Amino acid sequence: MKKSIRTILGTLYVAGLMTLPAAALPIISVDLDPTVMGIQSSRTVDLGATFTAQIVISDDGLTSPTLFDTLLLETYYNDAGAILGAGSTGATWLPSALIFPFALDFFTFLSPSFAPGGAGVGPSFLFPPFGAGSGALSLFSLIGTTLVPSTPTPLFTLDFTALSLGTSTILAAGQFGLPAMAAGGIPLPDSLMSATVTVARTEVPAPSILAIFLLGLAGIGFSRKRKAI
Repeated sequence: MKKSIRTILGTLYVAGLMTLPAAALPIISVDLDPTVMGIQSSRTVDLGATFTAQIVISDDGLTSPTLFDTLLLETYYNDAGAILGAGSTGATWLPSALIFPFALDFFTFLSPSFAPGGAGVGPSFLFPPFGAGSGALSLFSLIGTTLVPSTPTPLFTLDFTALSLGTSTILAAGQFGLPAMAAGGIPLPDSLMSATVTVARTEVPAPSILAIFLLGLAGIGFSRKRKAI
């Protein structure tokens, strides 16, 4: 009898777990222009210019909120040659990332020397086709935190310099091919939204043929007027 009751309770428990809503899918995006509302996933910059990108997390807002306690990710770029270079500031955690309950900047805690701009940066682990990376950044929340559904949370900024003409993808992702977020040691599947930067040379518009012709006529007229005087 006791065995039957345990069997029934176990069956009900498993059935209850199966009816629980699936966790929301975390989305990690790259915003190329934080001054503009919304996620800007493409941008054209001048050769030699510097610009700042912002890494943002959110969930899909379709199921239960995302609960996580660990964040470990790196920002990868230069998938088509040395188009972009790291800026002078490096990575900087944003206040919205550090309000997670008891958030610990893991790499700064272990090695404060890896802290350009105040953000902990660990070793870089590149994977093809990317030729450069920001190094690892990690936060750990002692009691876990929940993403507000459909509300993007900016994590940190990275500044870049446009080194050469061309196009580069920028992607924020977990290291070693693993998801960037985890809860209780279990990786959370995520969705990665990359961005594209095009570096172009600003063309100085050449004067039109008509403008040159009119300028020539004006010069001839002025010359004749001076002779008449």
